[in-house]
Amino acid sequence: MNVIEEYKCRKHIETFLKTVFEYKDPEEYFLIWVLETKKSHWFDNIDQAVKFVMNLDKSYNVYFGVGLAPKKHINNLENKNYTRCKQENISSIVGLWLDIDVQAPHRGKDNLPETKDEARELIKKFPLKPTIITDSGHGYQIFYLFKEHWQFEDEKERKEAQQLLILWNKTAEVIAKRKGWTVDSVFNSDRLMRLPGTYNNKGDDPLPVKIVEMNEDLRYSPDDFEQFLIDPEEHNIKFNSGSEEETIGEFNLKLNSEASPPEDKFKRLMRDDYAKKTWNHNRDSIKDNSPSGYDLSLANIAARKNWEPQEI
Repeated sequence: MNVIEEYKCRKHIETFLKTVFEYKDPEEYFLIWVLETKKSHWFDNIDQAVKFVMNLDKSYNVYFGVGLAPKKHINNLENKNYTRCKQENISSIVGLWLDIDVQAPHRGKDNLPETKDEARELIKKFPLKPTIITDSGHGYQIFYLFKEHWQFEDEKERKEAQQLLILWNKTAEVIAKRKGWTVDSVFNSDRLMRLPGTYNNKGDDPLPVKIVEMNEDLRYSPDDFEQFLIDPEEHNIKFNSGSEEETIGEFNLKLNSEASPPEDKFKRLMRDDYAKKTWNHNRDSIKDNSPSGYDLSLANIAARKNWEPQEI
């Protein structure tokens, strides 16, 4: 990387983190997570985070957490370097977010916009203008930042935030479906998103992750989204403990973003080298090496191992 490229990367990282975490509580950490090492790196200082990311290998896929974690909780973890904060412990969120993928050889999906231009046109169809749009390499990630972080005072407020995240994601799905497309389900408050100033190293060639639009003064309150949300009853969305539940096909499944696999079955599954490589996102043969592609592949493996549909 030459001096100019290094400067651009640093500028994207610094600008993005300062804008997103401007209102961070002093008693909170934000997360930088590296796919290749599976390590969590917790920061309360943006300059330190920028320096850390700049020193990472450029072949790494680097993410940040949109939800913040209480320092007390993280510092009490037995192994915080390999632990991410779960939804029930997230203390605040920076805003709302969406993820729009475009078609790519490694994805193998045909229900996505064919080009980034089409994806940008889709973003324009959404009812509110984003604060930040980032090019994730094979699509766009968009952020609607709040005027101040939504600090969860109690469990009721956490559930309200989770419901808003789900409905905003579902509203975007409905809009995308009119064109025969879909958007990623990224409604969980412990979601990881790509960090601008790094590289998307999935696929044949590394692609820069970068800020493509910044409307720093355009910030929202949670109430600003309400008038645009779809009707949950009309779309058969039910809420339980802050998680999403839907009736799907003949199985009457409950979708819960906080669910964990059955421990005994999961341990047996990880003895299978093929399944373990899929879990670790480390397969050369997979056509769609996006997180969703690996999820689908792992679900198929579990089905062949006679897992129950609800367990999958």
